[in-house]
Amino acid sequence: IRDYKVTGVQTCALPISIHIGALPDLRLPSGSFDIVSMLEFIEHIEDPAQYLRESLRLLRPGGTLLLSTPNYDSLSRRLIGREWRIFSPEHRHYFTERSLTALLRRSGFSRVKIDAVNWNPYDVLASRRGAWLRRASERRDAPSASSPRAAEQRLRRRIRSEEHTSETPVTL
Repeated sequence: IRDYKVTGVQTCALPISIHIGALPDLRLPSGSFDIVSMLEFIEHIEDPAQYLRESLRLLRPGGTLLLSTPNYDSLSRRLIGREWRIFSPEHRHYFTERSLTALLRRSGFSRVKIDAVNWNPYDVLASRRGAWLRRASERRDAPSASSPRAAEQRLRRRIRSEEHTSETPVTL
């Protein structure tokens, strides 16, 4: 948050507390949360185990950690290879279902339920779009470069009602 200006808008009358800082440094009371959520976050931090241990400490008995992170074992990643959009310098860690389960258990979580999404058709189509455009521009009688875009838009419309992500939601 160092380089960002953060603004929050509250549209309801619920009392909402916002804490700014690294979770392990906030010194929040133990057992004070029913749910801790880490959505698309754990892959960005230096020490995920430290954050998971702190999350467990903050959860009330029977509480839930809701976590999502890209699934390194996904079919999308295997089909796309190095072009997988998730590969990014800002990602310090990549998790498989097995490695994430092991990390959660080492961090003290005993009940782990992982719902792994294996592929995201949009990711695969988007990665192929660039290859289609390159091939189309090399052929003299190529269809217009908008053909892959039209196919991509048709697929987007078709899958819009379904939820396909490259995330691994974890409920504990």
